Amino acid sequence: MTRTRTGFGQPVKPPRASRPHGFGKPVKEPFIKRTKAALKDSARTRAEVARRKIAMKLKGQKHMCRECGKASYTKTGRDAHTVRHERETRTRPSTRGRGKTAPVKVKTGYGRHICGCGSRGCKGTYRNRLEFNDHARQNAERAERAENRRTEQGRRTQAVNARAKRGGRPNGAPKNRQRNDRTRDERRAEWHAHRMQHAAGRVDRDGNRVPHQPSPRKVQPRQRVAPKVK
Repeated sequence: MTRTRTGFGQPVKPPRASRPHGFGKPVKEPFIKRTKAALKDSARTRAEVARRKIAMKLKGQKHMCRECGKASYTKTGRDAHTVRHERETRTRPSTRGRGKTAPVKVKTGYGRHICGCGSRGCKGTYRNRLEFNDHARQNAERAERAENRRTEQGRRTQAVNARAKRGGRPNGAPKNRQRNDRTRDERRAEWHAHRMQHAAGRVDRDGNRVPHQPSPRKVQPRQRVAPKVK
């Protein structure tokens, strides 16, 4: 049972540390107590940093945000994460001329959806998975259209080169069998010579020589006759 009054009728004073002191504030903690708390806090912070570094090493992450300690795999992802801190600092309401307000707390779930694509309309961080998926889908569609353009350009280049090899004829057109290595008079003379040789039976329609008919075999008697002896 706690005593509320002394034997002389005076109230019992509470311990010094818990008494209100100066504008309703408690007195300072003793030096040893404050030092112990500071050392504990510092050790806790160092242990947390060491734990995060070990976790980063196990996961293969190499970059850490200096403000909140969030780790990322690439420098691009780290830079995209720091953009969020800068944006929140810029949008924080000014306290000039007014009483100081509580600092804006950084939302831990705000920057979880980080994109480091570096595209023109990329915000870097997204509020929820829906916005992030929408951005990823647009990026995928943009990349697919670019790939289709490259494929179409390659196909057109191949088609132009193939048509140039065919002498300007479209694909599937019959070959131009006219030879351009002779003049018009030479081609007429060649045609006339072939016509004469074909009429004489010495060459066929394709201009190949017609071989001679095989000579008949010499008829041999069935029984040999002895030569006459004079």
